[in-house]
Amino acid sequence: MSTTTGGTLNLVKPALTDDHKVTIGTDLPANFQKIDDTVSTHLAENATLATVHGLRYEEGTWTPILYGSTTAGSHTYNAQSGKYIRINKKVTCYGNIRLSAKDAAMAGSVKLGGLPFTVAGTMGSISFGYIANLDYGTGELSLHGYPVLNTTRLDLIMAKDNTSPAALQAAAISNTTEILFTIEYVAA
Repeated sequence: MSTTTGGTLNLVKPALTDDHKVTIGTDLPANFQKIDDTVSTHLAENATLATVHGLRYEEGTWTPILYGSTTAGSHTYNAQSGKYIRINKKVTCYGNIRLSAKDAAMAGSVKLGGLPFTVAGTMGSISFGYIANLDYGTGELSLHGYPVLNTTRLDLIMAKDNTSPAALQAAAISNTTEILFTIEYVAA
């Protein structure tokens, strides 16, 4: 039994049997239909956000926090927001932190916490789109950071001229420190 498919092309789709063999010229339209059936199951409108053709895909929000290693501190924020995209184990986070009042008790090296997933390794990065009201010490050139294995945080460091970087200290944070950033890391 054959059926007409293909609209204006009038391709003929022969009935397939277990011993069906493709003959170029006569059976090719049936193979086109098989390809079309397979392709239509992979169309974007048939995919879901949870699993796109075997990939884990997830979007959500997270709440970034600044805290000290010795004394965390309890700051007041004007802005404290984040969004993330996870594709399999790769996580990309976007964040915005703007303080309106720093807790004077904050002490130690500064951490950026609250990542949405546990870090699987120290390969990752943070890039800053905007930094305001951060006190750069003598010889400090720029702010950087790295994800810390088996945690949900980054350690923030200051690059220095011709020497090893040093941890960003709580004293560098002010009542109005603001940072906009993007983080990429591998989730556990």
